[in-house]
Amino acid sequence: MVSRFIAILLTLNLCSALWAAKPKKRVKGPAAEKVEKEATATKPAAALKKDDAETDEKTGVADATKKVQVLASGDEMEAYRQVQNREIVIVQDLADLLLMYQGEFAKYKTSEKRFQRARELGFLTPDCEATDELTIGLLAKALVKKYDPEKGWLYWLTGWERYALRDAQEAGMIPQKASPSQRISGEQFFAIMTDAEEFATKRSAWEKGE
Repeated sequence: MVSRFIAILLTLNLCSALWAAKPKKRVKGPAAEKVEKEATATKPAAALKKDDAETDEKTGVADATKKVQVLASGDEMEAYRQVQNREIVIVQDLADLLLMYQGEFAKYKTSEKRFQRARELGFLTPDCEATDELTIGLLAKALVKKYDPEKGWLYWLTGWERYALRDAQEAGMIPQKASPSQRISGEQFFAIMTDAEEFATKRSAWEKGE
């Protein structure tokens, strides 16, 4: 009798152990389900984003190539439009526009050649690069060189931008409140160049006695 009772207890203990060892199905809570859904949704989105990036990259290369070809062809109107629409003008824009007013833009089919020509004419300082943002001080020196307004003795002695700016302001080419380190937009740049051309026209008329 006792042995039979012991056998029953051993059988019950074995069944309990087997039941405990059986893997249980996990119940997913709201947080777990959300994470799983986001992970599932993220994978296709990531793949789509990659495809879009490749498309954009191809488009960007094509657009960049097209832009280089337009400038390389010496398209004056396209260069003019690009300068006018810039938020911040660069030194290359100064070189291009000065050569337009010189009537030499079409002679130089690439931006590199136009930049080099502007340097040869003395419009650009040796230390500036084509992609540098154009400052009012650097612009003032270029205008003083091209339009030759009356120069003060401080500019004659130093050649500094601040004194070139003072002389350009006295000639009415640059607004009085401008500072040498100030950057300018395309619209501001064209406004200054218009005033510089107006200065040259008035001086020419005065010299002719008109």
